[in-house]
Amino acid sequence: IGERYLKAAIADDPELGTAYYYLGKMYQTQKNSVEALKALEAFCDLEQKRPNYESDAKLQKVLETVRAECQSLRG
Repeated sequence: IGERYLKAAIADDPELGTAYYYLGKMYQTQKNSVEALKALEAFCDLEQKRPNYESDAKLQKVLETVRAECQSLRG
């Protein structure tokens, strides 16, 4: 999935957390930590607002992992 398609998906649906996630991962592979951090933080913010967040242990674990990645991107 390319950057152009992910950004188009976000433009169509700004609440689409998975698009931010994949955009962040793409930026990580490109060593663009600033943009990766922005996208991954947007993913976390959106996913944490899901109605089932409190009861979804798998989602909480994913967010814990992504937050750790964000922390390492901050340096």
